[in-house]
Amino acid sequence: MPPPESIDTLLEREAPLQVLRAALQRARSGQGGCVVISGEAGHGKTSLLRALAAAPSVPLQWLYGACDPLHTPRPLGPLVDLSPSLPPALGEAVHAARTDNGLFPALLDWLRRTAPMPVLVIEDLHWADDATLDAVRYLGRRIATVPALLVLTLRDDEAVAWSPLRRTLAQLDATVTGWIRLEALSPAAVHALAQAQGRDGDELHRLTGGHPLFVQQVLAAAPGRMPTSVREAVLDRLDTLDAGSREIAAIVSASPGGLEWPLLATLHPAAAAGLDAAVGRGLLQLQGSMVSFRHELARQAVHDALPAGRRLQLHAALADALAAQPPRAGLLARRVHHARWPRARPRSAGWHRRPPTRPCRCRRAVRPSAC
Repeated sequence: MPPPESIDTLLEREAPLQVLRAALQRARSGQGGCVVISGEAGHGKTSLLRALAAAPSVPLQWLYGACDPLHTPRPLGPLVDLSPSLPPALGEAVHAARTDNGLFPALLDWLRRTAPMPVLVIEDLHWADDATLDAVRYLGRRIATVPALLVLTLRDDEAVAWSPLRRTLAQLDATVTGWIRLEALSPAAVHALAQAQGRDGDELHRLTGGHPLFVQQVLAAAPGRMPTSVREAVLDRLDTLDAGSREIAAIVSASPGGLEWPLLATLHPAAAAGLDAAVGRGLLQLQGSMVSFRHELARQAVHDALPAGRRLQLHAALADALAAQPPRAGLLARRVHHARWPRARPRSAGWHRRPPTRPCRCRRAVRPSAC
């Protein structure tokens, strides 16, 4: 486990910590177990484990390994990470990745005999290679027989379509496996964090949707600035999508508040296939017939990354499409937004504020720079 960081308060994470503490208590009494921690990237899976490791407790042996999104996956990557903590012969067997000659039974036997009690953490299981999934299946089906705790973390928005991982999780011993899904922070929690730094809680929640990492990064950045870490994380996720899905994300990014599915299908005839991938990767969401970004910051990051000409084209197309719609509440404001955007909104709405107006000598309220 990485060195514990200074932990102040993990808001709304006491219930997950209780699940982990209970699993540790059972393992110390002789019945091992497994805990699966899932959630969106940035929801605090690693922070939760660091809080557990930092809390006063009986001596534990933290064994930490992680899967990586490598172009050429390394067999048993997480076990290679922790191999320096293993006996030399077992460490060599892990590096050799010979899973057909008793490696897994030897690892289970070592977990049974080693002291202090081991906590084996495998992070980012959604990126696991086949050999690692085999190791998890083997250990997960037998973990109740050893005084140890197996902790698995994964991004469920990246694991949805990966059937080998789903089958692996389904084969864990259900009688000793606990499940934790970390949710976004509530508006009340976001308001508490914002108030501590003199920031607007409503605006912070609107931008982040309660995403813990986004909340933290926005509060750390200067007011009105898009955190570089957030932008890069969003664009990295966008880059993993195919061209059709990226096009869907680009169209939706030009429409604050989301875009109706029939309208999106009109603008992009092959929208269905692209939408499925973008939703599966946790970038977009479908609520009723409305397609939108899961987080306003993500929308702004994608929109601001578009070439200027492409942004002009998208807003013009949306203005034309909305002009053909029958009148309804809110439609006129949306049409005005897209029609005015090239002249008055050179950056994404909501983040870069327009300067305040003031009366000038011609008795019109204008931007100060225009008078």
